[in-house]
Amino acid sequence: MKKKLSLIFSILGAFSVSAQEYLLDKIEVTSPWEKDMQIQIPEEEIHQKLALDLKDLVQDQAGIDFQGGPRASGEQLLIRGLDDKRILILQDGARQNFRTQHSNAQLFDPDLIKSIEINKGPQACYANGASGGALRLTTKSAFDLVRNEHSYFFSPKYSYQSANDQNAWSAMSALKKDKLGILFSYGQRHAHDLEQADGNRLQSSAYEDHTYFLRGDYQNLKISYENYLQEALRPLNPQLDQYWEEALGQTELEKHNLALSYRYELFKNKGEASLYRNQTEEREERLSDKRKDQRKITTTGLRTQNSIPWRKHTIDYGLEIYEDQAKGSRDGNNLSSFPNGSAFYSSLYLAPQIELSRYWQIQPGLSFQSFNIKDYEDEKLLKSLGINFTPLNSLKLGLRYSEGLNAPRIQNLYVSGLHHTDPMGWFPDNYFVPNPDLKAEEIKNYELQMSYEPPQSVEGVYGKLNSNVYLTDFSNMIYQEIDLDAGTTQFTNLPKTQLIGHESTINFFNSYFDTQLSFAAVRGKNKQTRTNLAQMPMDKWSWKFSLSPWGERILLTYALDIYLKQDRFDEAEYEDNSYYHTPGYSLHSIYLAVKKHRHWELNLKVQNLGNKDYAAHGSAIKAAGRNIALGLRLFF
Repeated sequence: MKKKLSLIFSILGAFSVSAQEYLLDKIEVTSPWEKDMQIQIPEEEIHQKLALDLKDLVQDQAGIDFQGGPRASGEQLLIRGLDDKRILILQDGARQNFRTQHSNAQLFDPDLIKSIEINKGPQACYANGASGGALRLTTKSAFDLVRNEHSYFFSPKYSYQSANDQNAWSAMSALKKDKLGILFSYGQRHAHDLEQADGNRLQSSAYEDHTYFLRGDYQNLKISYENYLQEALRPLNPQLDQYWEEALGQTELEKHNLALSYRYELFKNKGEASLYRNQTEEREERLSDKRKDQRKITTTGLRTQNSIPWRKHTIDYGLEIYEDQAKGSRDGNNLSSFPNGSAFYSSLYLAPQIELSRYWQIQPGLSFQSFNIKDYEDEKLLKSLGINFTPLNSLKLGLRYSEGLNAPRIQNLYVSGLHHTDPMGWFPDNYFVPNPDLKAEEIKNYELQMSYEPPQSVEGVYGKLNSNVYLTDFSNMIYQEIDLDAGTTQFTNLPKTQLIGHESTINFFNSYFDTQLSFAAVRGKNKQTRTNLAQMPMDKWSWKFSLSPWGERILLTYALDIYLKQDRFDEAEYEDNSYYHTPGYSLHSIYLAVKKHRHWELNLKVQNLGNKDYAAHGSAIKAAGRNIALGLRLFF
């Protein structure tokens, strides 16, 4: 590993000597046509949502869902029905690879996020772990905040959320001088137990967190560091409503995220190289006996993205290498349910964009991926092909084929020890069973895409329509098989599964309003048993209407999310039908943002306006009731 990294550092050093002195554009690895299908959430929308977590930021997008809540530490991000174990999450280019059986990698301060990009479907260019899609978070810089005529920026903020009586304070400061920019931010949040629609409080859902963030930018070099710490008394499985001492623990979740990137130009080649190190740790102390568990994932890696223009064509290529180091302990000894070990992954991709004519574009791609997990290793050449047809400037049609690979994790292969006990005594104690023969997931995705954007407005109103249908075939899908009667839990493979889905979004806007309607549905099948995959999300309609009659000074948004019932399960396979049968429901929300002379900004939001009593599909706990939030930010 050290020799490989040293070689890469040497190559980067050669690039840096030849780099230009001016700022370079961001390097993209998707074709310009594919960006029409990419979900991009801008900074203005992020601010308006007064977000508590990732769910608040992206849940209204087509094909995006969450399960396992409402405790944020237990929520799972889903893209097209695939959970976050198959989704690549990046923050400033650094992988967020921390996953346990019940906790996730969504540890960040939403106030720091400048933009979010979401790609759906296998992303071979982003290497292993992106078989379901990729989500990229970009943080703010001093150049985003300091106005041209000033050299400094200071902004304190206070916000309040009624659902959990959360008080949050933060302060962001920035300095800019010529090509140098430095930003520092500190924030803290203190939340009490979450109130549900029936008036009850969700026990052990309170938390307190602190965030330190530092970012520096100089010419084409940027470095960012974030320390995130959350402290909570919660169930050891935050996805369940358990409150007896044997099931509760004092928990600390802490993340250190360090990312360094450099943009360079060598001859006609424009590129960006990123180095990163992410260390995320979960520390638990069980209330009943003071038993101490520790789980830690340290991810160290390097990624390069390059683009070379050639006549009317473009050649994109790059590589990524990274290592995951897992460490688990219980009272100072090894933790069998979180085994120690390291895993090494590498990926190399080539994706030319070829203009055949003004109407036709093709984008073939190859990605070589390999991984080594203790004594288990494998490699595969992945292929992709995009064919784009543009009969009119306003109409774009595309056919896309892509392959993906998702390697098992150390915990999937070698996990052992006690999983859980049954406090009622109805079933025997349940133990993990290792499966060193577990195979990597292999994915083939077929997708038909359409984008239509009239070149002219109708009475000043513009429009845009995106629609796509897809079919995703899985070989050896990894899933957790629990046998309550036998008292065993093991990660194993489903030989053949298939997802079929559809997403559409239509948008109309002018200088005063913006409205968007979207729909998403996905179906999953176990092709071997011909049964439904019951964990597939609910069909969802989303409608947003934003009004800004006074330009950027006031923005008012109404949002409606309609979830259709999910009862697609097979009774012979699932005894507890009530958990998998979720009735439909609707949620209404209102957002208001007011700016005044660039000196202050006021945000107000009301979520679940009708105080709907519901539980999201795949979640064992009822969601929050009506939430009224207020935020005030000052600018100096």
